[in-house]
Amino acid sequence: FYMKSFVDQGLCAGCERCLAVCPEVFRMHEGRALVAITPIPECAEQACQDAAIQCPACAIIVHE
Repeated sequence: FYMKSFVDQGLCAGCERCLAVCPEVFRMHEGRALVAITPIPECAEQACQDAAIQCPACAIIVHE
């Protein structure tokens, strides 16, 4: 199974917490986070899930 992630641009507050937790996957663009790599590399899956949990805006969705 491949893990994928999505950032809801309407919810993203641009706090950059996801970048601090999982810089392998997330990047900033025009003040909002975006997913820079799909599917999520296996070595970054846990960090990506942690970023979703820690997102204060609940803007990150992770699914297989």
